[in-house]
Amino acid sequence: MNVMQLDAGSFRLPESVFPRLTADNRPYWDAAREHRLVVPFCDTCKRNFYPIGPRCPYCFGDKISWKAPAGRPTLASWIRFHKPYFEWLKDVVPYVAGLVDVCPGVRMPVLLWPTPEADPTVGQELALEFLDVTDSLSLPVYRAIPPKGAE
Repeated sequence: MNVMQLDAGSFRLPESVFPRLTADNRPYWDAAREHRLVVPFCDTCKRNFYPIGPRCPYCFGDKISWKAPAGRPTLASWIRFHKPYFEWLKDVVPYVAGLVDVCPGVRMPVLLWPTPEADPTVGQELALEFLDVTDSLSLPVYRAIPPKGAE
């Protein structure tokens, strides 16, 4: 798994948008800081789920563990933003946000980083990487893998 370093001149997150750590989401952010992705797993019905919460959305069980997703993440949807809706995004437009099928039951909103020049395609395979924002905050992001024969 690659680790990408933020270019401090191009992308700085203000602390006001840092995640608020809770008992429910702390395992996710702790793993991300170690450059690992984990998702909630219901020990009762044996399903992954997202978004993170204190109970399984399928069976309402509260026995939750955290597992690394298996398989290759694929792009479910995407959009290229050309307008910086927030001041702190002005140096990174255009950028691509997407929905990624991480594993069965988990579709996550993500940033495709670095921003792909060519338009991505639905179903395209992605590679998980991490952006280190601070010493205590790393963001999972995905890099678009060019389709075979397009390199």
